[in-house]
Amino acid sequence: MTWDEAIIFARTTLNEKLISDKEIHRLQENSRDLDHFVLIIQLLYQDSKERPVGISGIHYLFQTVDKSIYTLKDWLEGIYTFHTWLKKSERKTDFRKMLGYLQCCEESPEKKDTRVLFTDLITQMLEEHGYLG
Repeated sequence: MTWDEAIIFARTTLNEKLISDKEIHRLQENSRDLDHFVLIIQLLYQDSKERPVGISGIHYLFQTVDKSIYTLKDWLEGIYTFHTWLKKSERKTDFRKMLGYLQCCEESPEKKDTRVLFTDLITQMLEEHGYLG
């Protein structure tokens, strides 16, 4: 898949009521690679099926990132890290619970007062505490 194909995939997967072209572009700019971009589109699609009313997954993600010390790029990396861990553990969770766990990681005492790479913090929390959701 090319980036052009991934953008078309995003637009055909998520209608304009769920995500704007500008938001798709923002995700693209902050995704490390195609795999990260496609994953977030798939997660947003699944979230839209599980929660057809209320705040959209993309707006929930952006609100979460806006309250965070980490950037959107960090969060997309963190989502990919967490999703990869779930997949290896043969587990699944919904998108909002995933974001909630990542927020807990950010607020953990393990972070202390230093700026730790978000993916390192998530990996450490998963290794030490696992995930119960």
